[in-house]
Amino acid sequence: MKKNFLLIFLIFWVLNMYAQNKSLNIKTSDVSHKNYYSAISYLNEGEVDDNGKVYRVLICTSEIYDNVIIETLTVGGEGGNVKIISRRQIDIDGFWQSFKLTGEISGLKFIKWLKTNSFILEVQHNKFIFTNIGSTTPTISVLK
Repeated sequence: MKKNFLLIFLIFWVLNMYAQNKSLNIKTSDVSHKNYYSAISYLNEGEVDDNGKVYRVLICTSEIYDNVIIETLTVGGEGGNVKIISRRQIDIDGFWQSFKLTGEISGLKFIKWLKTNSFILEVQHNKFIFTNIGSTTPTISVLK
């Protein structure tokens, strides 16, 4: 009986550790044709990288639901000639389901930039690291 209990406990512990270390690539969709600026509840722009590229994170709110949009911009010499080259929306429903989040899709909070192409977002008291944000499938992992 004790051995069975220990075995079950060990299995749940390993599964819990796996869930906490979960990392996945999440889909994005091109929303370059849409104008989200009237729905922006938060906007933060990162540092310009060596190639003159910069990313912006937009948290947009429609009624009570939040969306995350990542814009890629190019910047000319001395910060001039800024052009938006892509605008991609995170598959927020897929993100919610993949990390087993519950409740309304709201209350997203930008924490900080880690590098020019990665940042931390807080959702329901959990912190998530978004990396490779210039890709069509950025990687998201739970920050311990």
